[in-house]
Amino acid sequence: MQEPTGRSVKRLPKASMQARVAGELREMIISGELPPRSSLSEMALSETFGISRTPIREALKQLQTEGLVEIRPRVGTFVAVPSHRDVAELFQMKELLEGAAARLLALRGRVPATHRLPGA
Repeated sequence: MQEPTGRSVKRLPKASMQARVAGELREMIISGELPPRSSLSEMALSETFGISRTPIREALKQLQTEGLVEIRPRVGTFVAVPSHRDVAELFQMKELLEGAAARLLALRGRVPATHRLPGA
């Protein structure tokens, strides 16, 4: 296959395309580029990514299992709205991870890299 520039393009296997699309959509959702409740059209995404609808559909299914999108049969696919419980659980996990990181740093004792920071 040739790009408009004349260079040869290597076609990615379907699984790789699905993973690439899932990764890019995940980043767009997390960054807020695709806000909650946004409609995600398989056809529009297919045109945007320049691939068939099958890897798009598989990527959306993967994102559904991750809780990032909601697929409503015969209605459409939408960016999920996190529930109050989801947000509370995320903050609890963040609290646990930050506490564990601080404890591990304290156990290491003096770390030369931290003493070079301003105010340290």
